[in-house]
Formats: sequence, C-alpha cells, structure tokens
Amino acid sequence: MRARFYRIAFTLGLFLSLTWAGAASAWQVDTFPLESHGRSGFWGLAMDKSGMPWVLANGLVQYFDGREFVALDKGRLSGEQFVTGLYGGPERGVYLTQRGDKDQLGKIFRLEDGQCEEVTTFYYESWHDPPGIYVSQDGRLFNWGPTYLAVYDGEHWKRVEGEFDRRSRTYPPAICDLGDDVYFYSTDDNRIYHCNAKSVLDSMDGPKDLGDALAAHKQKNMYPVPPLTTSWNGDRVLVFFHRSSLRFAFNVRTAEPIELNLVPKEGQRFGFVDFTELRDGSVLLISHISGLHEYALYKLTADGEISELPGSRVFNWANSNLRSNPHSFLEASDGTLVLGSPQFGFT
Repeated sequence: MRARFYRIAFTLGLFLSLTWAGAASAWQVDTFPLESHGRSGFWGLAMDKSGMPWVLANGLVQYFDGREFVALDKGRLSGEQFVTGLYGGPERGVYLTQRGDKDQLGKIFRLEDGQCEEVTTFYYESWHDPPGIYVSQDGRLFNWGPTYLAVYDGEHWKRVEGEFDRRSRTYPPAICDLGDDVYFYSTDDNRIYHCNAKSVLDSMDGPKDLGDALAAHKQKNMYPVPPLTTSWNGDRVLVFFHRSSLRFAFNVRTAEPIELNLVPKEGQRFGFVDFTELRDGSVLLISHISGLHEYALYKLTADGEISELPGSRVFNWANSNLRSNPHSFLEASDGTLVLGSPQFGFT
C-alpha cells in the first residue's frame, strides 16, 4: 500500500484514530526525512522484534535509529538486484525479499536492530510482481506464486502445486494461522492448502457451491475481478464477490459451509469494499450503504452478528482506489483502527 506522503518524508501517526466507542481524536504528527537514491516511492513498512521501524522507500532499505532514518549499506545485501518487499512484524520478526542474480531466484533476509542477515534463497516465479510471502505465528516462512505454495522449515523448502493470483499483494490467499497448523485458501482453484507442525503440505477441495460460483464468475467476465477473502474467527474463511450479492463462508479445516446473515438489525442492505479479521476473531468491513453515497464501518462478530460502528460515517470512504488495495486496515495493539488508501492517505 503506497502512501500519499512518500515523496518527502515518512510520517508517524498521520491519521485520525477511530475507537470502538466511535470518538475521533487527533494523534500527534512527527515527520522524519527519508534518504533517496534516485527512485521515488514507498513500498513497505514493518517493525522488528526490537521495536525498530524499517521502511522500503526511495530505492533504499532504511531503519529508524531513534533520531533519524538510516539507509542500510547496500554492501550488506547480496548483489545489486532490487529489493521487493518487507514482511512480518514485531511478534514474528521482519524479513526482506530481494531478486537474486539468476532468473527465478530470490533471497530472504532477516532484519533486526539495524542488522541484516541472509536466511535463505527461494523460487521467485514472477519477476514482474512482488513475491507472495507470509511469516507465520511460529516464525515459519511461506512463499507462493501462480503455480505453487512452499514452506521453509529452517533447512529446506517444501512445496505443493497449486494456483494463486500472481498479484500477491492485491489479491493474497485467505490465510488461517492456527499456530502448528496454517491454512491457505485460493479462489483461483477453490483449494484449501494445509501445512502441519512438521511442515508437511497437503490440499483439498473447497466447498462445491463456492467452486461452482467461482467457475461461473470466470465464464461471465473476460477479465474477472477476484473475490475478496479474509479469515474469520481463526478457522473460517469469508469470500465476497465483487459487485455481487454472492457471499460464502466455510470452515477451513473441514470445508463445511457456514450460513451467513449479513443484514444488520436496521435492515439496510449494503455492499463491501474491503474487510479484514481483527485480533478477537471478528471481521471489520468497509461497506457501501445501498441507495446512499455513503460508506460505513461494520463489525461481524465471531458469533455471526453484524452491526455498524457508531460515528464511522463521518469519514469519507468513497474512494474508487480502495477496491485495488484489499486489507488496507491496521489494528493497533490498543484497539485503534487505521485505514489507508492511495487517495486520502491514512485515516
């Protein structure tokens, strides 16, 4: 997700915080210049286990030393190839990907406390797109591309054939991370991929009704927009089709369908622009109010009840770019919600 402020400075806290009570308050704004190396752009932000922020911006990997952002010496990386993404976070560690010196070869580095350490190489299937990378709760690395899913067990990569959208950042698979067991669901082939505690991979079909709907969606549209997906209550997956009333939910362990009733008590129907799972297992949704030029935030609880968050309509969510940036939410550790979009920056 690219921010509006990337050209000049990295901004800490440039947003309004929205609390569950619906009250809005301004956060303090501090700005810090970023070094530049001929390329203008902002491609990633992550915080490592030591609490140090890292950014991928202006063609450089940069970390905040407490006073300013410092560019990582390129000599500490391997070769002169482009760096392509930051992944992970404070609980799981931060990782950096870089294109390798050979075709379809990538490298993964661990970043912590201003240091950079190469971890492994990996199969970089499509050089035109950022790689699909996920860091699990227990620190395992997963990588996917248009034809496979792989897991790094600390020594070797293990992989299984599959179908995933090449636009891994815009349309990632739904991921249900349950600790020892990690599940991935792809709408490209309606398959559920499972990795157990021993890093053994297997897969099974998703719900048949969902598979039929996906096939019909692809036949109906020459360039079909992939459905939005997210995890829900840990071991469930939600699938919503673009500009459609088709909505599915199922248990990722068993592929058993789950009945959905997404009409709130007020009875007003709405469509969805974006959604993501929160720490308590509920799902936060940006919703378009039917018949109105308004957007609002809704919360779908683990029990399946849905309600509008008070005060959420005061913000302007009406942004055509939101659909191109699914999962643009961030839930802070104190419950504050942050939403980002290319047009309006952070809110």
